[in-house]
Amino acid sequence: MKVAKIDNSNLLIFLNRFGSFFLNLPESLFIICTLAFFTLKIGVRGILPWADFSPVENFPKPTQSMSTNSIGILIFSKVFNTTNKNSFFILNLLILLFFLLIFYSLIRLKFANNPLVQRSLILIFFASPIYTVLLGNVGRHDVLTIFGILFFFMSRKRFFFYMSLTIACLGSPEHLLAGLVLAFVASFAFLKTDLKKKLLEAISFNIIFLILVSIWAKAVASGESRFAVIIPYVDLAYRNFANNLLLEWYSYFGVFWFFLVYAIIEFDFRQRLIISGPIFFAMVFNIFMVDKTRDFVIAIFPTALVLLSVYFRKLALNQKLQKQKNLYFGFLIAVLVISPQIEITFEGVPRAPWAWFISKAFGSM
Repeated sequence: MKVAKIDNSNLLIFLNRFGSFFLNLPESLFIICTLAFFTLKIGVRGILPWADFSPVENFPKPTQSMSTNSIGILIFSKVFNTTNKNSFFILNLLILLFFLLIFYSLIRLKFANNPLVQRSLILIFFASPIYTVLLGNVGRHDVLTIFGILFFFMSRKRFFFYMSLTIACLGSPEHLLAGLVLAFVASFAFLKTDLKKKLLEAISFNIIFLILVSIWAKAVASGESRFAVIIPYVDLAYRNFANNLLLEWYSYFGVFWFFLVYAIIEFDFRQRLIISGPIFFAMVFNIFMVDKTRDFVIAIFPTALVLLSVYFRKLALNQKLQKQKNLYFGFLIAVLVISPQIEITFEGVPRAPWAWFISKAFGSM
């Protein structure tokens, strides 16, 4: 009995042409298509920083809460005089678009001579849980924390180094500290002393900022840090973890679980051991956190950037891959387009993409 052979040639031809089309697409059109597709796929959800509008109205007097130290969005709201929830939502959408424009400009500048790396990084950002968290929490301080971290890793000059850190600290200095410490541990997997030095300096800056803003918040409003309010929510965190389990773990990396496993296989034993440490620690610690996807994604983001910087440095030098770039890019797009993008919310349920937006639209009629 003869077994029919599976012919993959048609699929390879399709992926090659698919990748070639998007690699040769005009830059502005590629960005518009990517932004539009992933925004439609994920959906937009507005959320106030602390469930009510009073922190925005009362600032600069801080409202006592676990997020007292997150003052960046409140400063922007005060400067631009957002007096109601609608103007606050629009302002935060504009802040997100502004940072996206800066991110795109930096990527374009850094990889001007390598469109494969440039467009791969843009795709990875939009298809990652990072963009899912950003769109699912418009109005929350995550936008400052995430883009501050991103710009910090892309900065070369001292001024931009400290400006990026300040932006991240104005978001959530506690999330930033956790993320930087985990990234610092992961950096020991690579022989890059400049990266270790940069992260150690950032941690020192972060700690000083956190101490100063905590003293101010405590003196003015007896504010609490996020570290102080984990225990009251532990029962809810356990319940959410038990209810979702595998779905929750998927939401941490999404489709990038496959890329992470592949990357770790490529490393030697020592590197695997070091890199797995921060990731495993974050996954276990996150069992005690209620904002499952948000907390994990933001905390592990700096470590992911350490791995990406190593991976794409190799990618840029891989001559064989450069010759097959159309096939590689076609495969990358296909996988990222069809993979689900999920965020597990504070309530312990997967967030429906357009539920918030549709309910607000019908509510205003």
